[in-house]
Amino acid sequence: MTDVAVVAFPALTTLIGTAINASYFASVVDPNGTHLVDIVVESTAEFALPTGTLVNVVQSFPRYPSSINLAYAGISQLRPELAADDNNMWVMATRLNLSHNALKSIANVHFPSKVAILDVSYNALGCLGRVNPLPSVSESTALNQLYLKSNHITSLLDAEFPPGLQVLDLEDNAIDSLTNVKWPVALERLSLARNRLRSSVSARFPDTLLHLNLEANNFSILHVALPPRLKTLSLGDNPLQSLFATPLQFDRLARLDNLTLPHQNLSCNASTETRLLWNQIPICMIPDASTPESAASPSADAWIYAILGLTSACVVVIFVLLAYRAKHRRRKALAENEAAYGKLSDTAFLVKDLRIDPALRRCRIPASCLTRGALVAKGGFGVVHVATLNRSPEFVDRTVALKSLRPERVHELRAVQAFVEEIRLGASLRHDNIVGFIGITFASAQSPTAVLEYMARGDLWSVLSTDQRFVWATAENAPHTPGAIRSKEAVCCDVARGLAYLHSEVTPAVIHRDLKSKNVLLNEAYVAKLSDFGTSREFGPDDHVLTAEVGTVPWIAPEVLKGTRYSEKADIYSFGVLLSELDTHQVPYFNQIVTLPIGGINVTLTKARIAMLVAANELRPAFSRSCPPAILAIATRCLAHEPDERPTARQLLSSLSSLCLEGEDYHVV
Repeated sequence: MTDVAVVAFPALTTLIGTAINASYFASVVDPNGTHLVDIVVESTAEFALPTGTLVNVVQSFPRYPSSINLAYAGISQLRPELAADDNNMWVMATRLNLSHNALKSIANVHFPSKVAILDVSYNALGCLGRVNPLPSVSESTALNQLYLKSNHITSLLDAEFPPGLQVLDLEDNAIDSLTNVKWPVALERLSLARNRLRSSVSARFPDTLLHLNLEANNFSILHVALPPRLKTLSLGDNPLQSLFATPLQFDRLARLDNLTLPHQNLSCNASTETRLLWNQIPICMIPDASTPESAASPSADAWIYAILGLTSACVVVIFVLLAYRAKHRRRKALAENEAAYGKLSDTAFLVKDLRIDPALRRCRIPASCLTRGALVAKGGFGVVHVATLNRSPEFVDRTVALKSLRPERVHELRAVQAFVEEIRLGASLRHDNIVGFIGITFASAQSPTAVLEYMARGDLWSVLSTDQRFVWATAENAPHTPGAIRSKEAVCCDVARGLAYLHSEVTPAVIHRDLKSKNVLLNEAYVAKLSDFGTSREFGPDDHVLTAEVGTVPWIAPEVLKGTRYSEKADIYSFGVLLSELDTHQVPYFNQIVTLPIGGINVTLTKARIAMLVAANELRPAFSRSCPPAILAIATRCLAHEPDERPTARQLLSSLSSLCLEGEDYHVV
């Protein structure tokens, strides 16, 4: 074969597509022009390098294959002009796979004009720059799907995408802002899952967008700015606390075919107007912008008004700064005179009240006796650290857990009040299947810290998710070999004992209100104990209706979802859902699919839809075919739609007693 001219890439092997004597080849050439591999290319077949062949540089693609697959080829550089082969003939490929290589940039690379699908996932791309630019305004590109998953992209500010792009996948990067991004004008599907996004205030998406995935970012407060045609919005696995929307955006939310939200409940401040989306999801309402979305470009008068407005804003900012300084001085003076005048903020009063509470005085632990360790859990309101309670005349060395409010929550009255009540309730409970309350400490003057029993195995959900050895001991063919993990029946009995204590042995009775596998903790010996009493409350004979703004939707009883009177039987329903978790090792309703009336599209059920079906007695959690019949029978009673048809905690424990005795003796390896 005649040697082909090679663009100089010292010490690098190069891929070249060329034609010789009416035959088409793809050649791997070393820097000296020696052909290491020559591949005859069939006119329409998919092209791929032989297994194990590595190429550092792509100088040109073979002309005729409709699909070119160069994944895992070790490619680190691309020649800027790749639209034609080495004979200056247009490359005809419509699919190009460059994934799993070492590319650091594709900026200004001119890919073949017929390529409709380009995959550059799992490379080392940083900033994008101009993606597949056109050499001239008269040319066009067929590119409509671009996959850039799992690169090192941190910003989209410099990105220029082809205008006809319809699908853009940017999952698993490090993007932290969507401000001033120039999106393709025809974009229909966009995924930004698993990035580092925190704010959506400045995000503007094209009107053509139909599907938006923002899962697993860092959104805690989200200002919704949905394009008019959007059908699906995914926000799962975000630490989301509040969703803000204008009336227009609320209407667009209501028209979505599918909305995926995190498991935690959303809420709004008391001062914010709240509307329930689909009668279930609280949306914090904000006024519509004064300017309509279709407003034209600013006129000269508009610029004048804008300048005047900016000047006024500056004056306001200066005034606010002066007021802030004055307020800061007043706060400082107030703090200095607090002891003399006894004037405390509402949150400080709550903390002081906790300090002097006679019932908690015996539980006080000096902060000097505690050595805080690693963060082991974090929620919307609280954090948990492992710690050592150091040896002293009063204490012996032991590992404990420290639960405290997140720093940004210590000045929120509702958060402090709820945490103080949780501490008071926890201090009053004593049972082998309730996470032990050891004491209270004040690491700072702003917020108390609860010192709790350390549960070495973590929560039950983590064990279910990671250890398939955790089985029903009464199931058919279950292994009965001594080992390290107790049976599921034993865990059920532990939870039932804890509920029986809360419902029958405490006066007044305590309803947990958020029973689920994540709130059941396991100690070193896999003994299960109830935890997280942040939503729990005492239930006396004079209580008629309790608030429904508690719990997590898939575990909530129908009467709670409907906002009617409920009692401790709501915990029994949640126990039935917990049995489903234990049996399937899946979150409730994981297998539920609904066919939408428009277009016949199949989508997973949203929490709102689940809530409506559960409340209407049209949906219950699933169980596996291998679930022991005795467990299934108990679950069926617990999941009865009418609360009066569910067993009490004592009756539940009685039904489980024989299984507990049978399962307690068996361990699983």
